[in-house]
Amino acid sequence: KIEPPAVLLSMDVEPWTAAGAAAGRGSESGDAGVAKSLAFLSRLEHRATFFVLGSWAERHASLVREIVSAGHEVASHGYSHRTAQEMGPAVFEEEARRSKALLEQAGGRQVLGYRCPNWGVTPQSPWALPALRRAGFAYDASVLSGGSYPAIGSWPGAIPGLRGLDEGAEAELLEGVGEDVAV
Repeated sequence: KIEPPAVLLSMDVEPWTAAGAAAGRGSESGDAGVAKSLAFLSRLEHRATFFVLGSWAERHASLVREIVSAGHEVASHGYSHRTAQEMGPAVFEEEARRSKALLEQAGGRQVLGYRCPNWGVTPQSPWALPALRRAGFAYDASVLSGGSYPAIGSWPGAIPGLRGLDEGAEAELLEGVGEDVAV
């Protein structure tokens, strides 16, 4: 039997003001997009990872619960939509922990993954991956290796087995979407 190819779907959940202020886009809060995405994915019977901004989750905990109830993974997109370099080591780790706790509280599930805004974990922030490990994350989706970026496994403090996603490359997947957590 030939299986259809697997597709990894992920999306960032954030207010447009966070990502699009410089581009002059409006201040859409993100909730309309989440509802549309959930309906679309339901029709297709597909699951996705929603990388949710912690500050957005504070105001939209019920939508985080909807994402989890629909069978999707909730992962962290940070708290304030700033890159690792913008924050520095201490603030980056504090915000990673804060967003993880908020998302776990809202969704009732363990949060395993992290994606820094604007692909903002780079070779100039080698302290970021160890900080994510200390904060309890199992994987990071902030880095695209290739081009001017070295393979993520060669970075100081790389999470064992972790590698960036190269276009067309195979990737190992984590099964499930985290364990239930006490809230």
